[in-house]
Amino acid sequence: MKTVLHGSIRWGVAMVLLCGIAISTARAAEATAPEQVVRDFYQWYVEAMIAEKDVFEDSRAELQRFLTPRLLKQLDRERKGDGFSADPFLNAQDFDGAWAKNIKVAKPAIKADRATAEVQMTGPEMSTKTRVQLLQTGGEWKIDKVEGRD
Repeated sequence: MKTVLHGSIRWGVAMVLLCGIAISTARAAEATAPEQVVRDFYQWYVEAMIAEKDVFEDSRAELQRFLTPRLLKQLDRERKGDGFSADPFLNAQDFDGAWAKNIKVAKPAIKADRATAEVQMTGPEMSTKTRVQLLQTGGEWKIDKVEGRD
């Protein structure tokens, strides 16, 4: 009887631990979903533009949180060279402050450690579309390329 009881307790403890791991894994997957990364980035970025921040100077940590080192290095080179002919993230030379609340991210196509998502931001003055490519490194999705979409 004592052996059966100890076996049942061990089994019960093992099940509780497995359920906890499964739940935390599911939450981690939700937190790092590529479409959420894109949505969070664009909401932060448009709000920074509204506040007239130079994100490359004032918000380096945020850029590092959202962008791959490769993309950040590329943007730094372009910025220090001839500069940008249009905003590198918005596919526009201007922006609409309403975009921060009107960001639509289509369900991304995911292949292994890469994802591609279409982004549309709309406002009363103007709209824009971009295609964002992400790379998963260390369990985190980061933006690796942004292309304009007309």
